[in-house]
Amino acid sequence: MDVKKYIESGIIEAYCLQQTAEKETREVECLSKIYPEIQERIYAFNEELHELSAKMAISPIPSLKAKIFEEIDRIPKMRIEKNENEASVKQVNTNWLAAASALLLLGLGFLLYQFSHLQGDYQQLAKSSAEIQERNNDLRSQIEQSQEQLAFLTHSATQEWVLSDPNQADLIKAIVYWNPNNQKYFLTAESLSDPDPRSQYQVWAIIGDQPVSIGLIEPGEKFIALSHIELSDIDAFGITMEKMGGSKQPTMSQLKAIGTSG
Repeated sequence: MDVKKYIESGIIEAYCLQQTAEKETREVECLSKIYPEIQERIYAFNEELHELSAKMAISPIPSLKAKIFEEIDRIPKMRIEKNENEASVKQVNTNWLAAASALLLLGLGFLLYQFSHLQGDYQQLAKSSAEIQERNNDLRSQIEQSQEQLAFLTHSATQEWVLSDPNQADLIKAIVYWNPNNQKYFLTAESLSDPDPRSQYQVWAIIGDQPVSIGLIEPGEKFIALSHIELSDIDAFGITMEKMGGSKQPTMSQLKAIGTSG
């Protein structure tokens, strides 16, 4: 198991914030007993939460303290002498209960006030954890894509096709990396000038005298990511400038680059 990758996935933070499903919770708890690194991350994140809670601690509203002491002062002293009649005792008890109830209500009000703020902090933490996990997932996807492209470019069967300006052979415009074994290609076209806003570059594979469209270079981009095409016996690759969205057939007067293997 790749423990580092598991920790970086964001599941530890979600577990500490009680945002994991029951199965995920059991998984984290089980793995934490096997891998010390996971247990250390759980402990470290909980410490971060405690520090954050301390920084966000909510002081009672200034008027609350005064109200509590005011209610305390109103509480009658419980002095019951042997000769007092039963009605007097009942009156004292009633006053005491009323004052105690008032204190409880004030305390409950403060707890509700504090809880509402803590609930907002918790929701913010949960949101931050979700954002961190989303960024981690995006980064992981980019890394995996880069690794796949590197493996493709360094594969022994991958061929390099240099595409030059049709009017100036030594002016390289683009390079196509083509692997006939897995029928995948990758194109980079850093030297192509930006097309006008209503046009788009279209890439063609030429088999004999038949051009076949294999992709469009998106506006603002200078490459086509690793793609699969079910073609064989390709004689050349070419790039033309076409209307936005591409054309069924290449406009040969707008041929910007062409090249063969080697």
